[in-house]
Amino acid sequence: MAEKKYQKLLSADVDSELVDLFLTQADERGYKKKRALAAATKLWVELPVEIQGQFINQSLNANSFLILVQGIVDERIEKGYADGKKFLAKRQKRKRPRKD
Repeated sequence: MAEKKYQKLLSADVDSELVDLFLTQADERGYKKKRALAAATKLWVELPVEIQGQFINQSLNANSFLILVQGIVDERIEKGYADGKKFLAKRQKRKRPRKD
């Protein structure tokens, strides 16, 4: 298959059980394998280097990855909550009571 100008071939030897699981899931869910691999690659490059390192040395399994994602989500929710409280506090300060 010819590569498009904006695409490059990415290839690697991967554990056969993992490949079989990936192929089965992609087929069952109707995903295009190329798009699923592109999505996984995008996720990889967005991860902090420390987490990439944990994947590389295999100290991060599927369960700990889910816990990690939940932690990131929780942090973002907390930050959003704190930012929202600051916004509301500023808004309340700007409002002046009406003089009747």
